[in-house]
Amino acid sequence: MAAVVTAAIVFLDVFWFSIASGAVMALAATEWGNLAGLNKPLERAAYGIFFALFLLSIHLFLSDSRVNLQIILGLAVAWWLFACFLVLRFPAGKKLWSGTILRLTIGVIVLSATWLGLVDLKQRDIGLVFFAIALIAFADIGAYATGRTIGRNKLAPQISPGKTWEGLFGGAAASVCLAIFAGFYFKVPMLHVAILVALTIAVVIFSVVGDLTVSMLKRDRGLKDCGKLLPGHGGLMDRLDSICAAIPLIGFVISFSNWGL
Repeated sequence: MAAVVTAAIVFLDVFWFSIASGAVMALAATEWGNLAGLNKPLERAAYGIFFALFLLSIHLFLSDSRVNLQIILGLAVAWWLFACFLVLRFPAGKKLWSGTILRLTIGVIVLSATWLGLVDLKQRDIGLVFFAIALIAFADIGAYATGRTIGRNKLAPQISPGKTWEGLFGGAAASVCLAIFAGFYFKVPMLHVAILVALTIAVVIFSVVGDLTVSMLKRDRGLKDCGKLLPGHGGLMDRLDSICAAIPLIGFVISFSNWGL
């Protein structure tokens, strides 16, 4: 999977990258439809087609507007901030997110914002795409390694019993080290390194919230995995949950700047 993603980022131009990533997001939308409460495969397929048409409408009518990009990314960031509250209160407050229509709407916002964020980063600099994905991967790997080694205090036992506070801090430390290394390697001014570290910590928190939110939805639906598209890994959303939370935040912040690598 890493080889395919790397090849797409490096060799596809922006147009074909947007097509390829949009197709992945449309497939992920069918899984989100399941999380939202669509029980029939035909209903989930229809939701995926609707989402694909929504992305096409964005490409045709909104892609040239920086303000529209920021609005959609901002809506996704607002949702993930609210999702943090829901995760902390789980299972209380279920009525705030239990409606199928509401979940389907959230899915459109979250997945379209992820797509827009990735495409915008690709337009700016492919280095930003790799760096964003690396931050999320380092957080995931660092959390796993630290949690397995010294994890004792459960982060959200009612949602994901395997996650620990030690793992969260370990993942944050790994990503911060990567951010500092990148800052010095690319000779970024110290003030910008400090901003990058702050953004990195926020990205780690968002990635964990994304993971826990999807786990919360799976638990509510009685699902072990979001789907079966990736044998041994579950569905696309099982691999994209952290990315769908972190990329909109990264894209939203960078949309106000001229950052590049």
